[in-house]
Amino acid sequence: EKLFFSVWRNKYLLCEIQRHHRLYRKNKIIHIDKSMDQLRYHPHRRYATEIRININEPLEPHGKLIPYGTAKLKFIDKFNKPIQAGDIPTTVTCLKFNHNYYSHQIDIKSVVPSSVTELRLGINQEISPNTLPPSLTNLYLASYNQPLQPNILPELITDLAMDNFNHPLSNSLSALHSLKELYLDNFNQEISIQTFPHSIETLIFYRFNQIIKPNVLPPSITKLILVAYNHPLSHGVLPKSITELSMSYFNHPLSNYLSSLHSLKELYLREFNQEISIETFPPSIESLRLMRFNQVIKPNVLPPSLTKLILDKYNHPLEPQVIPPNVDHLELKSYNHNLDKHLFPNNLK
Repeated sequence: EKLFFSVWRNKYLLCEIQRHHRLYRKNKIIHIDKSMDQLRYHPHRRYATEIRININEPLEPHGKLIPYGTAKLKFIDKFNKPIQAGDIPTTVTCLKFNHNYYSHQIDIKSVVPSSVTELRLGINQEISPNTLPPSLTNLYLASYNQPLQPNILPELITDLAMDNFNHPLSNSLSALHSLKELYLDNFNQEISIQTFPHSIETLIFYRFNQIIKPNVLPPSITKLILVAYNHPLSHGVLPKSITELSMSYFNHPLSNYLSSLHSLKELYLREFNQEISIETFPPSIESLRLMRFNQVIKPNVLPPSLTKLILDKYNHPLEPQVIPPNVDHLELKSYNHNLDKHLFPNNLK
């Protein structure tokens, strides 16, 4: 403490500390959008912790252009040049190619440092086992569409996104015991009880429309988004752990298949337009969005736990107790009937 104050009271040292602090704040992020000379001859490039490159010029001189100390390196849309071993310093922990298709082959093991924990690649080349950095926790493969072999994906991954991937998963993910979030855009293959590890909490499928059998989805899931899914549900298909459920194209009778989801808080159904009853929704739901729904809702069918209710296409005359008493956010965008005050709860905002 005494040493700190003696340094702090030294005017020269204090000025130096403050100068370096100003330079760090000013040069923390460097944008390269005109020429690589912006980086080559940048007077304070060593202060940068994040570099964003949005031009299509070579990384020259190789191994020296990106300053040591850079933690985040982002190649934006325009960059599409070969990268050699040593071009990316070993201080980089976040490496992103925002271009969805990078046309050059990458020797991943020599180009991507083992320090990288977050990686976004726009490649569609085969990835050999044990070439991705073992420290990876976040992996986004924007264009990858090759079969997954054992040991391709590092076991520490917590977040995995693959836009173009559409091959059988088999048990390719089963060893990823740290995986929390999985996003698959084009994937539309059969899944089984061995497909997903029981660590997954968020599962997002965009084009998936294969029948899901009971107990196939792991009981750890809390957020489930099935955009294209449109098959009848049965008991045990949806894990009881779900708190947030979104099914955009689903349009089959719900019966009481949701009634056992006692943790469900948010439900989004875009195309759903089937009759509902008092058994349809669990008493835990707080937010309900039905975008195409236009079936008559009877009194006391919607659970009293609801606080947010959005009915985009609903256009039937309301009766008392149709809108639950705790709703404070209500949207009836197509409604053109009676709006008597007694039809709505007192705490509407």
